[in-house]
Amino acid sequence: MSTDTRIKDSNYYFDWLEKSISEKRLKYHDYSEFKNLQLIGNSSFGNIVRANWKNDNDFVTLKSFNNDTKILKNVVEELKLYRNVDNHENILQFYGITKLETEYSLVMEYSDDFLTLNNYLNKHFEELDWCDKYQLALQLASAVEFMHDCDIIHHNLLSKKSNVYSVGILIWQISSGYEPFTNPKDIEDDDDDGSISFDVDEIFDDKSEDVDDETFVYKPYSEDIEDNHTLILKIINGKREKIIYGTPIEYSVLYKECWKYEPNERPNIHQVVSTLEKIISFEQNYTEENHLLMDDFKSSSVNNLLSKINKIEFESSFFNQKSIQFEKNNSSSTNLTYQPMDFSIFNEINEFNNIIVDKLIDYVIKKHNEIINFNEIKHIIEQEILQLNQTSSNLINWLIENQHMSKYIWFLGLFYYYNIGIESSDCNNDKAFKLFVKAANDNYSISLIYLAKWYYNVYKGFNRDKTLTFKWYQKSVENESIIGQFYLGYCYELGIGTRQNFKRSVYWYQKAANNENISAKLYLANCYRLGKGIEKNQIRAFDYYNTLAKKEIFEAQYQLGNCFHNGIGTKIDTNIALYWYNKAAENGNESAEYELSKYYELVKRDKIKAFEYCKKSAEKGNLDAQFQLGSYYSNGIGIEFNKEKAFELYKRAAENDHVLAQIHLGNLYENGSNEVEKDLGKAFHWYNKAAISGNEIAQYNLARCYELGNGVTKNADIAFMYYEKSAKKEYLDAQIKLGFCYHNGIGTKIDKIKAFELYKLAAEEGHSIAQNNLGTLYANGEGTEKDLEKAIYWYQKAAKNGNNNALYNLGEC
Repeated sequence: MSTDTRIKDSNYYFDWLEKSISEKRLKYHDYSEFKNLQLIGNSSFGNIVRANWKNDNDFVTLKSFNNDTKILKNVVEELKLYRNVDNHENILQFYGITKLETEYSLVMEYSDDFLTLNNYLNKHFEELDWCDKYQLALQLASAVEFMHDCDIIHHNLLSKKSNVYSVGILIWQISSGYEPFTNPKDIEDDDDDGSISFDVDEIFDDKSEDVDDETFVYKPYSEDIEDNHTLILKIINGKREKIIYGTPIEYSVLYKECWKYEPNERPNIHQVVSTLEKIISFEQNYTEENHLLMDDFKSSSVNNLLSKINKIEFESSFFNQKSIQFEKNNSSSTNLTYQPMDFSIFNEINEFNNIIVDKLIDYVIKKHNEIINFNEIKHIIEQEILQLNQTSSNLINWLIENQHMSKYIWFLGLFYYYNIGIESSDCNNDKAFKLFVKAANDNYSISLIYLAKWYYNVYKGFNRDKTLTFKWYQKSVENESIIGQFYLGYCYELGIGTRQNFKRSVYWYQKAANNENISAKLYLANCYRLGKGIEKNQIRAFDYYNTLAKKEIFEAQYQLGNCFHNGIGTKIDTNIALYWYNKAAENGNESAEYELSKYYELVKRDKIKAFEYCKKSAEKGNLDAQFQLGSYYSNGIGIEFNKEKAFELYKRAAENDHVLAQIHLGNLYENGSNEVEKDLGKAFHWYNKAAISGNEIAQYNLARCYELGNGVTKNADIAFMYYEKSAKKEYLDAQIKLGFCYHNGIGTKIDKIKAFELYKLAAEEGHSIAQNNLGTLYANGEGTEKDLEKAIYWYQKAAKNGNNNALYNLGEC
């Protein structure tokens, strides 16, 4: 590791410590709060000092540590673990942090004489009978079980499998009376049970696929290096402690089961505890039947012992390591790291065990199954990692080392997909895709969902394939994916990779809704409201929105506001509508904020509040709000005039396919202004973009461009086509223009009858030009019988509407 990296890491852990103190997540004690300080030993972190609280005589332990990067890292990790366990009676209590000059110390509960299992057995082993030993073994196993239930692995262990192995060693130690691996003559061959697991990378610098990836650590029984080499090699080759003469069979069977070579063949800690409880229960029943009583003194002495030795202290001993060197295959040498054994024979904790990762995976899938918002998943993962006091890089490393299950393969893909803890890069998409495919090939349902989404979105190097999107969603449903049921309904509703089928859409929305998928319930409510694929039932839609709104579903709160505003499934009630719009807006719903903006502008006439709500909504990406905010800046509503800002907002919304913004941008380029240079080519571009969506106003403007040659070569035929498209959607200006085309033979044959019909439609809607043209057709008898009375009628109507040509025509009659 480079010096810069070490400094960076050191700063990170030091800053974490300082921030935790300043934010009062760690309690800080002034050094003056302690008295009668006495150095009593040292630990892997630094000195150990016994002290009294200043205001009473209770003892505490002060454990100092310096700012070394490795020490700081381990202190931080220990403190994180304490948050889960320091309220348990068998765990030393952590009181906080203190500081003397530049050196920090942990303030811990004091433990008399640092009593350990080894010390107690040395003094009292001869006093214990098997009932005492059973109780002692049960207490130790129960303490480990408690840690497992807290999803914590003891600090000297790599995994829960290692914990169980070590519990077996301790159970044996209780039967023998001395420490493991300190009496080589009692270590026996037992090839049937296999050898102790070890980390081959640590010992031989190469990898064996036949050995479980755990690290073997032993306490040397001799300072003689050759003896230590001999012992470790014997253990690697299958040596272990002998069964002590007189050990009950069921007891020895238990610890031998814990010693099994294959970790998956070992019992879990719950099974160990259960077996010990059964042994004790059997012994107690046997004792009662034979009227034998346990010695009171022994029972109480064991209880006193347990109250002390079961105070398991979460302190790493990584910094007491020593290195020795031995020859390998007579050709090369390698370093072997070992350390004194504390609680187990394994030397490192797996910081991110599979339970933590599993819970995180389950939580992400649960969120997916409840409500669909892929944009929030990255935030959810990052928040959960933060709350777990973990780092993304450590999780990624753990996942890389544990790619044996499809869920871990998918989850690692997620980190690349969302660039969580990974520097953004084009190759991240490729890595994510390969991992999703690998997990999908194992039919892992959530990975099938991400693969479907992959083919629907456009990524660099990949083409959109809606057929594959539908296929993967369908396959996810076959693998019981709830979110897949929702998305399959979505595909049927929009015709993604399959024919549009509203009834099938409703079917799958209903299936997902029955599985408590919130998004499906919202979409089902929309179907009932619109009568889409199911009989229209606005009351049913209202009931869905109402139920979900009360559960703080923001979109449902907004839709419920719409129901009360527009009388959908209920009576119109503006006040209740406002209540729900406000609720949704408070929860950050941008659509509700936009509705409130319109309310304050049009009803309350509060332009400043209207602007504020519109700005909030626009900043969250609401395109309607962005377009409207442009109008506020352009017209000085609630804010000073700012045409340049208005243009930026119109352009942003237009570039995100907001049709009205595209049309407005086309108008700005067509007419030009001080802020926008006239550009007929750009005007045509934006009208064309908007017309593709089928907007009638855009189609009319595009037809004008083709008719006049604005930004494009003149083409009367295409102009006629777009006028016709727009007119069919009852756009009045297009109806008049289409009538004019038929009247004068522009892009089509002259047809005075059709011209008359179109002018009449527009005239009846109050369009003055159409009224004047209709009067002319009556006056000349074109497309209809000549009728001067009707001609005068329509000229008068047009003149009242401000048409000057109509005034002239009246004078000619």
